[in-house]
Amino acid sequence: MPRISEFKPNYMANDIGLIIAGLMKRKRITPQDMASRLGITRQALNWKLNNSSFSYFDVIRLFHELELSDEEILRYVKY
Repeated sequence: MPRISEFKPNYMANDIGLIIAGLMKRKRITPQDMASRLGITRQALNWKLNNSSFSYFDVIRLFHELELSDEEILRYVKY
């Protein structure tokens, strides 16, 4: 079923785990490395990625650890 633009905020919230996982892969950061940077276990990070269960501060910290520019951050969170 195609996505409807009026529901884009919901899609963004559901897709944040996929976005972060893709960014980690593109920057060649393993889940173990990212988990240790965040001070959590690899299993906890995987759970958060699979369930898109990130707080606002988690996302900000992840973007900082991924060394994203302001323009990149806006592209990923703009809806």
